[in-house]
Order: sequence, then structure tokens, then C-alpha cells
Amino acid sequence: MQTPAPTPAPSPGPTHADHPRLVILGCGNMGSAIARGVLDAGVLAPSRLVLVDAQRDKLEPFAARGVAVASGLGEVRVGSADVLLLAIKPQGLASAVGGIRECAASGAGMISIMAGITLARLERELDTPRVVRAMPNLPAGIGQGATAVAWGSGADAGLRGFAMEVFGAVGPVVVPIAEALMDAFTAIAGSGPAYVYYLGEALVKSAAEQGFSDAEARLIVRQVLIGSAGLLAGDGREFGVLRQAVTSAGGVTQSACDELDAAGVMRAWSRAVAAGTRRGGELSGA
Repeated sequence: MQTPAPTPAPSPGPTHADHPRLVILGCGNMGSAIARGVLDAGVLAPSRLVLVDAQRDKLEPFAARGVAVASGLGEVRVGSADVLLLAIKPQGLASAVGGIRECAASGAGMISIMAGITLARLERELDTPRVVRAMPNLPAGIGQGATAVAWGSGADAGLRGFAMEVFGAVGPVVVPIAEALMDAFTAIAGSGPAYVYYLGEALVKSAAEQGFSDAEARLIVRQVLIGSAGLLAGDGREFGVLRQAVTSAGGVTQSACDELDAAGVMRAWSRAVAAGTRRGGELSGA
């Protein structure tokens, strides 16, 4: 009897050896998500990635995958063939700017995910025009992010394309936008998960008021949100059409939606997003 041939190991997918080396400064939730994304999607091999963070425990899982790690930028030689991704908190820019400027002076491209830090400020403080600004949202942590990307005239096609590929590794939606829309994107997509969870809180409270236990209410509402999102993922119909599919004339859902309309809920959402957009502009100094 012939011995069956061994099944080949699955390929990890193509890695692009011609890509720049990516140096991520900051290994918090979003920096880690981006690092995992580019590795898991095969955008970069471990040898093309460097993570920099003062907290060693955040770096250990990546070091175990063969990624170079460092506790500070001074330990990393960053050159013109590299891209530095700034995944630090905005208030951390002042203390890190010296090392970042040295990297920029060497010709490295810059990608920033620091909320509220404009392209003009990045170009001025880092003394380079090769800057991309991006805003990924929380679901990037599970590969379902929506990211907006903006760049100025100094960002060349290579840097722009690389940024699109990096953020494509953490979610299916990467939208190049004019920077003037970044605050609005933040108020819609950046804050959007909070609005969904806000709705969840409201439904749990309402279910409890109708007599369900807290545990039952949470269980039911979680599945409503999870199931609805799953249906949306596999259905190309518009939101209004899907809502109508649940709504029978004169029925339970229609009665509830009529109450929401009478309370001006849709107008309230519009005002909420407008308020968030204004606040984003205030925080960025725009």
C-alpha cells in the first residue's frame, strides 16, 4: 500500500520584499493591531518590521515571531528606505520629536495615527514633507477597521501606496480623503463603535424595564447586534431597505420606529456627529 504524500503546510501568503522596512513607534492597542495585521496578511515579513516601545512586555509576543524590537528610537538605525509609523499618543510627540526628526532627516517617510495632529503641524515639527496622516478605528484590532488616509503634496506615490497597504491589513475599508474631512471621519467612524455600544446600553436598559433580568437583557442584545452586523456583512442592500425588511406596516417594529421618529432620533444623530466634528476641529486647532 502506498504511503500518502504529506500534505504541504499552508502558505502564509506573499510578503513584499521590495516594501520599505516599517518601524512602529508605540506598541499600544493600535500599534500592536497594525503590527499583527501586516504580519498576518503577509504585507511584511518579520524581518521588515521593527517595534519600538519602552514597555518590554508589549514587545515580547512580536519578538517571538522574529520581529526586531527596541526600547527607544536611539537603538534603531532608520534610513531613507524605511517608514516610521507614529503610534504614540498626541501628547507624547513633544518628548519624542527629537528622535523622530533625526529619522526624517535621514529620508524616512512618516505615517501618523496621532489623533488631532494635522499634516501642517507634522510637516513643521518633523521638518519633512513626506508625511501621511491616518485615522483607523477600534475594530482594526480584529481586522475589521475602517481607516481614513490623508496626505500632502510632499508624500510620494510610494509612501501613499504603502500606507494604503498597511491599513488595508487591518480592515477592508481604507478611504483616501481630503484632510478637511478628517474631523468628520473621526466623528463618524472613529467614534462610531461607541454609538453602537450606546445603542446596546439603551436596548439593555429597555429590556430590563420590560421585565428581563440583567443577564438575559445583555445576552439578547449582544446577539441582536452581532447577528445584525453579520447579516449586514453578507447583504448588499441599503440600511433603509434592511430596516424595512423587518418592519411590517402597522406592526410592532413600525410602532417603535414611529416613536423614534417622533422623538427626532435621526436628527439627534446628525447633531451628535456635527458636535463631534466641531470638537475634533477644536482639539486639532483647525
